Formats: sequence, structure tokens, C-alpha cells
Amino acid sequence: MSLQDALQIAPLSVIAQKDLFDNQNNVDEPNYRLELSSWILNRYKGNLNEASFDLSNPHIDIKAGACINCQFNTAAAQLFPDDDKSPRCTNIICFKNKSDIHFIEEFAKAKEDPAMLFCK
Repeated sequence: MSLQDALQIAPLSVIAQKDLFDNQNNVDEPNYRLELSSWILNRYKGNLNEASFDLSNPHIDIKAGACINCQFNTAAAQLFPDDDKSPRCTNIICFKNKSDIHFIEEFAKAKEDPAMLFCK
């Protein structure tokens, strides 16, 4: 693994790091070398600008609360002003959970709407 890859993986949660390594192919090969593309890495960083749910809604996941002031929101710490422009959720499990809950809620609404047509 390169130093650059290590520095990109280090900020991820332990769970995200484990998932990243568990999903790598060919890790048992003698000459295996981890090479991360930005696409692979971005799967483990929740882009809050592209979230499908309302970041200020504390009711999507009551236990987790709203994302606006969350400790896992890179923009909430205000250490780096640029994080305001491209905030990310470093708790990918929570981010995916909120995305899934929102999708299920919206799909249920769509199924109740007579104007929506679903094909089998």
C-alpha cells in the first residue's frame, strides 16, 4: 500500500476500513498490492452535498439525529473552512442507513400515489 493510500484510508472509521479491505479481490495473492481509485474511496465517504435525505431532519434516524452538527460531519468541526463546500460524513454506516430509510419512506409514498405507475 502506498503512503498516499494509507493517508486516504486513515480518516475512515474502523468499520469502513474493515469493509474496504474485506471487499478487495485477490488479497491472498503473493504479489497483491492495494490500489485505491477515487471511486472506491468515495463509496466510504458520504458526500453530504449529494445526500438523498434532509440533513437537518433529526427524525430520519432518531438515535443518530440530524447531520448538520454531527461530529462525523466534516463541516461541523470548522477546522478547515474548505470542508463547508464539500462536507462529508465519515460515519458511512450511519449515512447509508439514513439513505436507506429515506428511500424506503419515499418508495412507500410513491406506491400510495395513484399517479405513479410501476411495472412488474
